[in-house]
Amino acid sequence: MKISMKGRDLVFDFIAETGRKCGDCALCCKLLPVRELHKRGGERCRFQRHRKGCTIYHRPDKGFPPSCGLWSCVWLSDPGETGTMRRPDHAHYVVDPMPDFIVVRNEGMADQRINVVQVWLDPAYPEAHRDPGLRAYLAMRGRRDGFAALIRLNESDGWVLLPPAMTPDGQWHERGSRRRPEDCDVVLERSPDEIYR
Repeated sequence: MKISMKGRDLVFDFIAETGRKCGDCALCCKLLPVRELHKRGGERCRFQRHRKGCTIYHRPDKGFPPSCGLWSCVWLSDPGETGTMRRPDHAHYVVDPMPDFIVVRNEGMADQRINVVQVWLDPAYPEAHRDPGLRAYLAMRGRRDGFAALIRLNESDGWVLLPPAMTPDGQWHERGSRRRPEDCDVVLERSPDEIYR
């Protein structure tokens, strides 16, 4: 399956073959939340086994959720867009094809909604978002689509990474990070259909 953007729309191509395979990678099974399994982001799935993958893969009779069967990370689903990004288990992050949004609040101004690419980091590698392949992808999404990045450690902890195309000085900016508590103008709000908690 290939997932891409066409204007502001997500396009799912269930027939496309990308040439990439998961192999031994199962980082998504650790980092992403799965509401059908009551699995929180950042915790390993109870059905995941080291070097064996999912023990219920495509077995709905054993509880395999449809969302897992339909989901693919951006590295897997769109090699043309991801360029030099490494496989998630080597890069220590997973780029989610499902966009989200943040709300920016500045005193005396109307709230501003900004679409974001979600990047789920392995908490053991909090600097993985500095990977040059990821930064090239995020810079392209900022320039082309006006998307910032939501760097997530789980479904409630993270920060916003603004790409150069979205900043007045043309530099990368981290906002709302735990390392910079003074950056409090970014409010992470949940999409109406998100039920991870």
